[in-house]
Amino acid sequence: MDIGVSEFASAKGLSRSRVLQLIRKGDVKARRVANQWIIDGSQLINYAPKVSRPFSPKMRRAFIDLLSGMEVSSKLDPTEFSRLRKKLVLLREDEDPALLLRSWLINRADRIELNASPKDLERLRLASEVIPSGASNPVSGMSDGGMFEAYVSRNQLSGVLKKFLLVKSDNPNVLLRVAEKPLSRPLPLGYLLADLSESFGPRERTKVKELIKKL
Repeated sequence: MDIGVSEFASAKGLSRSRVLQLIRKGDVKARRVANQWIIDGSQLINYAPKVSRPFSPKMRRAFIDLLSGMEVSSKLDPTEFSRLRKKLVLLREDEDPALLLRSWLINRADRIELNASPKDLERLRLASEVIPSGASNPVSGMSDGGMFEAYVSRNQLSGVLKKFLLVKSDNPNVLLRVAEKPLSRPLPLGYLLADLSESFGPRERTKVKELIKKL
């Protein structure tokens, strides 16, 4: 069964632009028909995330701290902390931890897809106001293929959009995740793992597994 980009995106919980990016990278196989991308529906199986109940906001923050090797900032009772420790063990033992991690930490931050001119994009990559993440973070050891991913704090977002002439786009080359509070540098590992897990690409999934095994 053939399906369109929007249908695939809806089924996988992705944005349409993210699916188009995966197609360009070759992670989702598609063919052009009458100026539209058509995807073989059987690929839904390959990209089906594991069904697992998402964490509450408090547990999400705590688990990211735990993955980062940081002191847990959220106030947890002993039972909640024990539960998260068990989840960490499950993650280490899972054959494809990126899919499991994605289901636990989904919708943890606002995402804005933007476009920047080549000149402004290079300036943005060096900006002190943003912290690279995903494939754009050096720890990932990957090339981001021209799609720059980073965090920006909520109180700096407006200034960054204006300074680097960023505009919302259906063909983005910038993905900003909005942090309610400024994040420390370098980016804590938990955030990097969470961001890499949002991609269904094999490179990102392999890197998540590699990094989690080292925890």
